[in-house]
Amino acid sequence: MGVADVEEIFKVRRVVEPSAIAMSARVPEAALAAVGDQVVQAEDLARQRRWRDVETASLYFHQAIVDLSGSESLSNFFGIQLAQLRLAFAAVPGESGRQVHWVPRDRRIFDLLRTGDRAAAVDALNAYLDQSEIELFDALRRQS
Repeated sequence: MGVADVEEIFKVRRVVEPSAIAMSARVPEAALAAVGDQVVQAEDLARQRRWRDVETASLYFHQAIVDLSGSESLSNFFGIQLAQLRLAFAAVPGESGRQVHWVPRDRRIFDLLRTGDRAAAVDALNAYLDQSEIELFDALRRQS
């Protein structure tokens, strides 16, 4: 998996994830709770320093965000994108350094969603995606 592959995944993420947040005004409480469950799980795993599991919980957090769209097709499509992203993460060592600062960002996005501030949640998510892509690009370039 190279930089061009990661760039493609992040293009998809920048369209899909913010759109799902924007569509979440009428989402059932259970769908929003699923997003929060992934945050709590990631926080618990981070306290245990189980970084690979934190990474998985973070990916599930992003899947739960897309699930807010209510579209099974979109959720299935996004699951494939996350599987490809996991391959990119696997190619980069140093998982603790990569995951430790994302958990509070997941929490912030969820808290904004929970309070109904979807515009701020989208802004926080976009900043998250920008930084995540840069960090992953830099790590992949160091590997080559």
